[in-house]
Amino acid sequence: MAHHLTMLSAFVLLWLGPAACQMRCKLGQVKRSDGEFSLGNCDEVLLFGEKIGDSGAAALARSLASNTRTRVLDLWSNDIGAQGAIAIARALETNTKLDKLYLNENNIGHAGVEALAKALASRSTVLTTLWLSRNKLGDAGAQALAASLSGGKARRLQVLDLWDNGISSVGGAALATALRTNNVLLTLEIRGNALGDAGAKAFAELMPVNRVLSTLDLSSNGVSPAGAATLLAGLKVAIARPYLLLFVEHVPHMQATSWEQQGHANAP
Repeated sequence: MAHHLTMLSAFVLLWLGPAACQMRCKLGQVKRSDGEFSLGNCDEVLLFGEKIGDSGAAALARSLASNTRTRVLDLWSNDIGAQGAIAIARALETNTKLDKLYLNENNIGHAGVEALAKALASRSTVLTTLWLSRNKLGDAGAQALAASLSGGKARRLQVLDLWDNGISSVGGAALATALRTNNVLLTLEIRGNALGDAGAKAFAELMPVNRVLSTLDLSSNGVSPAGAATLLAGLKVAIARPYLLLFVEHVPHMQATSWEQQGHANAP
């Protein structure tokens, strides 16, 4: 009977596929009594709001550096500052598995993001998704990320979220310039900053050059109707394939696509 149950369990797991075997771990499953972390067989480590701070981030980083299983690390709202981010960045330089990192609503600042930007250019890093909203990155942080995005140095990163980071037209222009030579990033969320019309112009000028960016969120950036018109003009000559989706004020429903701006009836 036990043999038949084992065979049945194996069949069910095979039928359900890899998703059935995913291990999602909370703090109590990965933090040891001595304060160190052991990520073990965790596919996803979900620590939203646990407030582990810099010391906790450093301890977690020590385990992450050699971990070969964890694909998702959620550190949203954990009181992590620059030192914690630097420790995680160093771990990323040797980690060959982590795919998604969520550091939203911490306080890593430009020093923390500079370390992460350096890690993105590491040959071993396979990170495809990085969320950094509300981290007080400023223009210096945006410029550090731009340096890694340019020329394909961040060779795997496909999704970057920079919502509400005090980025002005200076940082926005740096990112737009970097994406002229980047053929990997698919989504850039930069809403809730202060790019203004100058930043909008920089991204409009990017559109006839970049072939891969498919989603660009510039909403809540102080873009005027004239700035929105500049962006729509950019969409008319955009070369993104299959098309570029733009979010910004002063256009119907706050969104527009290069597909429709170029006169096509139905988006693919």
